[in-house]
Amino acid sequence: MDITKNYYHKIPALIGTFLIFCGLLVFITTKPSTVQIKLGSNNDEQEPESEYLSQNSALKWSYKCDGEKCQKVLENNSTSSYITCSMTCGKNSQLWPVPQEIGSLSKQYVSFLPTEIDFSTNAMNLSKKLVDEAFEIFKRNIHVPDKQLIGSYNVRLSLNIQITDFSMTTITLSTDESYHLLVSQKKEKVVVAITAENFFGARHGLETLSQLIWYDKDTKSLNILNEADIHDYPKFKHRGVMVDTGRNYFAVEGLKRVITGMAANKLNTFHWHITDSQSFPFVVPSVPKLSQYGAYSQAKVYDAATIRDMVEYARVRGVKVIIEVDSPSHVQFGWNWGPEEDLGDLTLDCGSNTIDRMLNPFNINSLDILEKIYKEIGNLQTSTEIFHIGGDEIDSSCWFRYSNETYGEFWTKYLWLMVNRSYQANSDKPPKYVVIWNSDLTEDDFLFNYLPKESTVVQFWFGTIDFLIIERYKIIFSTVGKWYLDCGFGKWRESKGEACDPYTQWQIVYGYQPWVEYTMDIDTVLGGEVCLWTEQVGEDTLDTRLWPRTAAFAERIWSDPSHYGGRISIDVYLRLSTQRERLVQRGLKAEVLWPERCVQNPEFCT
Repeated sequence: MDITKNYYHKIPALIGTFLIFCGLLVFITTKPSTVQIKLGSNNDEQEPESEYLSQNSALKWSYKCDGEKCQKVLENNSTSSYITCSMTCGKNSQLWPVPQEIGSLSKQYVSFLPTEIDFSTNAMNLSKKLVDEAFEIFKRNIHVPDKQLIGSYNVRLSLNIQITDFSMTTITLSTDESYHLLVSQKKEKVVVAITAENFFGARHGLETLSQLIWYDKDTKSLNILNEADIHDYPKFKHRGVMVDTGRNYFAVEGLKRVITGMAANKLNTFHWHITDSQSFPFVVPSVPKLSQYGAYSQAKVYDAATIRDMVEYARVRGVKVIIEVDSPSHVQFGWNWGPEEDLGDLTLDCGSNTIDRMLNPFNINSLDILEKIYKEIGNLQTSTEIFHIGGDEIDSSCWFRYSNETYGEFWTKYLWLMVNRSYQANSDKPPKYVVIWNSDLTEDDFLFNYLPKESTVVQFWFGTIDFLIIERYKIIFSTVGKWYLDCGFGKWRESKGEACDPYTQWQIVYGYQPWVEYTMDIDTVLGGEVCLWTEQVGEDTLDTRLWPRTAAFAERIWSDPSHYGGRISIDVYLRLSTQRERLVQRGLKAEVLWPERCVQNPEFCT
């Protein structure tokens, strides 16, 4: 046997054993590190505790009410979370839109379980169905992220809703949307009474009640202010959001999120600009070629079943749907099949900006098709009290190509023919008001001669308003630069058109009061709408373009609070920030207002 060879063969093993022994010696004699392993966690969650957190874990941060705001402070004893501090701080708590009359609002609160709610109502028939559905939505809106609440709960919530008019199940301009909300604590019970003229006012009361309730993640408790007395009602009857689905198509789920946000802010009108030059996604069974030729694809259409589902989804949330098929301008795709069906040219070539064609005023078939469209709209809307026919941006240069007749008088006559067709199409429930966009035709006597002010509403977005004010036409304000939410993203094509700039900040949306800016009778103002034209808006940006700027609009159009000399108060910033959080909790992708530091120390940011 070769002893030397055998010895050298064992040297690597001996060295390895020696190194392991040395490593154990170092480990035993070294001070343990601060690395903590979370048992049962994924590897990517096993992070070392930072030296900063280790050294400062004993610090107790809390929030303390200072006037209308909560300040982040160090606290040696008991602590309060920001949400609990904010709910019990300031005269308006975190209510949005701010109610018209707050008789009292407690700074005290109690905790309860969301399963411990007793509910009753005197509503009957369809009103009861609507009230019951609204109550179910209310319960879902109480945001409790944890599967199990902790703490001691010996309080039950008793909720009663009383309404007077059981027949008011469709919201109109004459609907009384007021409500009275009374919250009081009686020993181990918090009693909530909502009284209203009808379902729609009661629904608003439920929305306000949900804003008196909050979840505190620090204490893992669901809380409610134990006393409140609120009388509330809107300043304006028409409080709307217009969404354009003609430039880009939006799935119904996205449009329902719009209505969810509207309900949270007590807005009551979803203005559906359903078609435009670029596409015609509206399925009209009596004229199927409109969507067959005009939709981007047959998967991107809105048929009767889809629209009825939207209308009912909106109604239980206090919102009515108004469908607009704009004409005689803003028509092209969807109207380009007339010659094939021996109907002649349904439109005329204008070759202008975004309005490439207009309805052919010399072809009676165009009006006949419009009447069929109006009939379908009337069948789908819950009410035809307000009927929107469009009338936006009628192109004078287009008309001069085809006739020497006076442009203004001719096209106002044509609008009058369109209005008559809306009456004929809905003879069983004729519109009380026909809405048109303002244009050159609404700036002089042409409008007065053909469209009476008793039954005509003008949606004002740009230009001159003096004639409308003098003649006392009813107005819906949607002023560009104030209540247009699509501006500020540059040009969407290189060859034609101008960009709608600049971006409209929420402070501008909030501060705009056209009824103050113009000398006018407030009774002629039906209300307002924010507008979202969608040349540069898609499914992924729908929410962020609307919210929270539309919430800012909602407080202006609901309660129209004073401006404190033109400066927006800290209270408004903080309440809107909280409202934005509510929208996120309800599934909306609302933009942030400011850095989180501004919530913790708002005096640094306002």
